[in-house]
Amino acid sequence: METPEVSIVFTSYNHERYLKQALDSLLAQTLTNFELIIVDDCSTDGSQDILIEYANKDSRIKLNLNTKNSGSYVCSTNQGASMATAPYLIFAQCDDWAEPNQLERLMGAMHANDVGVVFSCSNMVDEKERLIGTDFNGREEAFKKNYDADSLILGKDAMNFLLKACIIPNLSAALIKKDLYDDLQGLSNKYFVLADWDFWLRASIKSDFFYIREPLNNFRQHPTTIRSNIKMKRQVGELFYMMFNLAKSKNISKMKACHAAASLWIYWAVNGKKEWIKTFPSLLCEGTKHSAFFPAAFFVEAAKVSIRKVFSSIVKINIHCLYD
Repeated sequence: METPEVSIVFTSYNHERYLKQALDSLLAQTLTNFELIIVDDCSTDGSQDILIEYANKDSRIKLNLNTKNSGSYVCSTNQGASMATAPYLIFAQCDDWAEPNQLERLMGAMHANDVGVVFSCSNMVDEKERLIGTDFNGREEAFKKNYDADSLILGKDAMNFLLKACIIPNLSAALIKKDLYDDLQGLSNKYFVLADWDFWLRASIKSDFFYIREPLNNFRQHPTTIRSNIKMKRQVGELFYMMFNLAKSKNISKMKACHAAASLWIYWAVNGKKEWIKTFPSLLCEGTKHSAFFPAAFFVEAAKVSIRKVFSSIVKINIHCLYD
């Protein structure tokens, strides 16, 4: 059997409704030399019957049906990666689907550039596959200005953008050198929600990235996604822990980590004020655990961010009034 160029790690858990579309999009790729490693984390909704059907039809599929749920997509993702035999990895999620040329475009960019990660823009779609927009639309202006075409992103620049937002919002959009993934010991099981964000931050310390502006992946937004089901206070707790670890490892300064955490915490207020207010106990809990890092410096930075945002809003209102 020909050695595969890329290992696709496909994680599955109780998304029977979307499985066939996701699998068909991978098996129809224009780059055909791949292995498809499927890890089903003990689904109970009929998903396993569909997976067995597909595995019996295509020899590229290596099916693993867990008999006990691991409790986290991080565990099933790392499980699949440990079985990979190709030099490159991509993680396909069971509720997303790929454009037919996704692997070909990602692999082409990987071969042409000395980077550890190649990722593309993603279409954001709803439950009924209606296009909402692209993740590029939500990027900050500096990112959109610098990367409105296929571009190399130096690791230090990727780090700066990642301290403001997760610029690779889903694993399905990125091709990774397996050596890099192994060197970083994969996704950290310290996280339940932000494991991918943490991985990209750690990857940016060791590697440059390459960005493909064309949307090659379809990222489905629906109420049963992990982030939709996890309370904001859990996400805030993981955010603080992630920034604390970056500072502790001296990859960024303590004040830079505090500023990043504060900026994101303030920004998340738009997701719902009541839920956001409930994050105070989580913040204080993290402050107690990491007293050398939180909460004093954090609150100083949060106050600065808030003042800047208020001042910026006043300036915008005044400018608008001048031209009204």
